[in-house]
Amino acid sequence: MDDLAMVRELYGETPADPELRERVRVRLTEPARPRRRVKATFGLGLAAAATAAALAGGTLLSGGAPAAPPRETTAAQPMDARTVLLAAADNAAREKPGRYWRLHTTGGQSYRVDGYTIEGYRWETDAWTARSTDEPDLYFDRDLPTRPLTAADAAAWRAAGSPTTWRVSSNGDPRVLTTRSTGWRYGRATPGKKKRIREDMRKACAGSRLKDAPQCVSPQEADRFAADPARLKEMLAARPPRGLEGEAARVDMLRIFTFLTDKPATPAVRAAAFRLLVETPGIRLVGPVRDAAGRPGVALAARGTMREGSGTVYDQQIILDPKTYRILGEQRVVVRAGGSMAGMSPGTVLSRTLVHRVGWTDERPRHP
Repeated sequence: MDDLAMVRELYGETPADPELRERVRVRLTEPARPRRRVKATFGLGLAAAATAAALAGGTLLSGGAPAAPPRETTAAQPMDARTVLLAAADNAAREKPGRYWRLHTTGGQSYRVDGYTIEGYRWETDAWTARSTDEPDLYFDRDLPTRPLTAADAAAWRAAGSPTTWRVSSNGDPRVLTTRSTGWRYGRATPGKKKRIREDMRKACAGSRLKDAPQCVSPQEADRFAADPARLKEMLAARPPRGLEGEAARVDMLRIFTFLTDKPATPAVRAAAFRLLVETPGIRLVGPVRDAAGRPGVALAARGTMREGSGTVYDQQIILDPKTYRILGEQRVVVRAGGSMAGMSPGTVLSRTLVHRVGWTDERPRHP
């Protein structure tokens, strides 16, 4: 059974969407590639597909009490990337597991059309991964309407007659974005399905090139990562994919962001993942920011270049709460635009993931 078949078995049949298939394949095999959130066409969404990969390799579990609130940091100390990452690791180490690992996210991708910028392929996912293998995992997702990115873009959109559809190019393929949205979709992974997937993934991982990928690591191995940073680095930050050797900092940062949000790891392992970034050259603090929800944050950044031919240079950012250092999201921000993105000014958000909830909870699963 291949990786896509495993996801299909766990969550049901999916439409033959080449972009979706590629997205799932990338998340299963090469989480370091520049992430593109596109329309989820089956009832779990991308965040839950990533959680499926975690399930397939054995979810990282640990005993403990319900989640405790993070400690707020108020010390007046010089702020740099190292200080922020060590504070984030310290707070992660104090988290307590609960009944479910919940990941509630929204996001989208920006496109330049007719002199203004829109945010398309907008989505919302809410994934609840049970701590116990005897309970089902639940997923909710929906597509959100395309909209102008900023107030200035909204004015330009109205001046253009307030169109409700746009033709864009995504990965070189023509696409049509609309202002339509969908209702909530629902996915459920039963204990029996989860067990079959874990067994199939163990077989697939044995002796394969995926054996060191996160989904191939057992809970017992993962627990040892906290005391073995070299092994954790081998899994999360060993080397960038071919062609991205010059962007190791961005690749490592995005890999670890994905691990910290998608993977229900133990507090010790999560703290160790943050500490991996402390010694990564090329990660810098870019100061206070506000995310699309208006929340204040501090952003860590690493430089990257789009690979679709535009030559657009951007900063990959991870945004953390300035008091608790919990993850608020990630985004790509234009430094210098080119090609199909020409006209996007520096500071324009190319794509973003807002993390509304992430962590252990004892709440009963429900969508927002």
